[in-house]
Amino acid sequence: AYHFAFDSTVSSGLNSLAAITLEDFVRPYCFKGITSKQAANASKVISLAYGLVSFGLVFVVERFGTGVLTAALSIFGMIGGPLLGLFTLGMFFPWANNKGSLIGGILGFIFVFWIGVGANVAAATGRLSFPQKPLSVEGCLYLNATEAPMPSSTLSPDLEPLGLYRLSYLWYSTVGCWSVIAIGLVVSWATGMQDPRKLNPNLVSPIFHYLRKKLPEDLVSKLKLDIGDDYDPLSAGTAGLVNSSRVSTGTNFAGETNVACEPDMDKVLDEKNIFKTKEQIGLNVIDASDA
Repeated sequence: AYHFAFDSTVSSGLNSLAAITLEDFVRPYCFKGITSKQAANASKVISLAYGLVSFGLVFVVERFGTGVLTAALSIFGMIGGPLLGLFTLGMFFPWANNKGSLIGGILGFIFVFWIGVGANVAAATGRLSFPQKPLSVEGCLYLNATEAPMPSSTLSPDLEPLGLYRLSYLWYSTVGCWSVIAIGLVVSWATGMQDPRKLNPNLVSPIFHYLRKKLPEDLVSKLKLDIGDDYDPLSAGTAGLVNSSRVSTGTNFAGETNVACEPDMDKVLDEKNIFKTKEQIGLNVIDASDA
């Protein structure tokens, strides 16, 4: 049963990687006019390539001095931590801009990968080791015996690894997350903070909407919690509507851009003041029933 479960997990992972590579890289950039049969054959080749790479990584993991489980959890922390930092930066810090998010994400990935890869390299070369704690009761004071000496490192000071390499792999996600947030905020401050008043209020955490209702207006203004007061849905296109899946745009033979929406969307458009300024960008709003 375990064998079949393992095979199922591996096959689903390889097929997913092959499908993503095919749709995101092969079709758009390599072979734009590829047929369905050619795409199926390419997917098989890509899946085989990923399988060979995975098989080769078995011999690489064998060289790790920290073990397979530790290496896997380290990779999860090094990838998941900075990703969590990016989402946290966008949801809970409306003052962060796109430059801060980009630079913070890249530098956060580099920083935590430097720690993780450096620790694994140091462990593989014997420069980093974690001696096993004594398990014997010999030396326990309550047994009236002498205390056993703790094992010490025999490495010279020149070969001692960097102190950050001794950080537990369980902290990689935390370090990656907060490094992205810290760097992102500093870069955003240096390049010009995002104006929360022009930000889409649906993109931030609901806690800001709750605080705005509870705090006085003067304090809201000082803390810049007036998110979305100057937000213009038209400048964001149909993404600024309440339900963009019910709205579509198209261009007719005369070169006019039309926004087609369901009949009951007229009320939503009125509430968002879209009819008021639609002439400024030359949009013709029509009902889907009349299209």
